[in-house]
Amino acid sequence: MHRYSRQPPSPFKAPVYFPAPKVAATQQADEDATGAVAVTYDAGEGTGQLLPLGDVDAYQFEGQLGEVLDIALTSAEFDAYLELEYGGEVVAVDDDGGEGTNSLIGDFTLPASGTYVVRVHAYSDAGAGTYTLAVNTGGAQVVDQGVLAPGTASHALEEAGVAHLSRLDVDQYSQVQVLLASEDFDTFLSLYAGRSAADLSEANLLALDDDGDGGTNSLLSQPLEAGSYLVEVRAFSSAATGDYTLALERVMHFEGSSGPAVAS
Repeated sequence: MHRYSRQPPSPFKAPVYFPAPKVAATQQADEDATGAVAVTYDAGEGTGQLLPLGDVDAYQFEGQLGEVLDIALTSAEFDAYLELEYGGEVVAVDDDGGEGTNSLIGDFTLPASGTYVVRVHAYSDAGAGTYTLAVNTGGAQVVDQGVLAPGTASHALEEAGVAHLSRLDVDQYSQVQVLLASEDFDTFLSLYAGRSAADLSEANLLALDDDGDGGTNSLLSQPLEAGSYLVEVRAFSSAATGDYTLALERVMHFEGSSGPAVAS
């Protein structure tokens, strides 16, 4: 297998713009006394303070579906704990994903476009002190899995933060259905035009799915012209690993086309 290192594209990876100017996560008094503090990607580390005991600070950013982010909380004074919320629901948490008792929500794929809230805690809300917070675009390693053939193939994500890439070749205009299923992790599936990892870009992104098959499995059903495509498999959480199956369940040529559609 060949390995590639890349910054994973997001489906809308034009520069992210916000109505407020870039700010670091730094306030004098209570960081979120008047509401969640706006932060932007890749603006460096900002500092804050949990005080008094049991204080929770809130920060917010505007994200786009499919973007991949690292959110890091570091403190020498308390055991860090992070929560990420969207639409009032917690979509990711971390206790000690960073070094020591620091927190890291790493290579997290945003499940929707909109406003996200980062909540900074001490573990069990039982600590206080200063901290640094950073929100950065993430990176992931891509492993080439070769050509995706009709039927079902079994694989495993053995390392956290790794994505698997398979090529799908279609010989004529067809409806293609790809199912990604796992009992070990919440799946995330992306489809690109192209033949290799070098073609993974926003411009080539055709579709993506988190839970389209119900539960935590992913399903893409897409009309495709003749050509080569890339199917990217990853875990919704960058910390997750485990076994999965990837199925090319149906390749169907549209009425009026000649001959059977072939995926090879």
